[in-house]
Amino acid sequence: MKSNVLDKIVFGAFTETVISPDRPDIITWCESNRILRGAHGGPWSRDFCKWAIEIMRACVDRTTRVVVIRGASQIAKTECTILNVWAYRTVFDPAPSMMVLPSQITARDFSHQRVEPLIETTPALKAIVSERGTGPRTQGASRSVSGHIRGDS
Repeated sequence: MKSNVLDKIVFGAFTETVISPDRPDIITWCESNRILRGAHGGPWSRDFCKWAIEIMRACVDRTTRVVVIRGASQIAKTECTILNVWAYRTVFDPAPSMMVLPSQITARDFSHQRVEPLIETTPALKAIVSERGTGPRTQGASRSVSGHIRGDS
């Protein structure tokens, strides 16, 4: 009995320390902070990809270890599940991360066409992410407190 009570005290204090009470839900944060460009330009909305809501939540849940997505092409997987999650985690849980793409050219294009607009239109993210060393982000890698985007060739 004493061990159970002690576990609750120790692990309860640990849980309170690790879990930030002011961390918003990823969906709420995206609706408040994300601005899309292009055909679906404007504020990001959960209506844009309702199917991805629980996947996005699972991606930022500290108890979830693996998230597997099987889906059709061109259904906003990149926007909803990769870019939104990367932006949220970079702002609230900075840690090393890496996006691996098939080639250096693909990585450069992805960085320029998808990541840079995301950074530029998301003030909370822009405040954290800096340009790479001496060159612009479009030269193969973006750099932030949470990692790099790099193409392997």
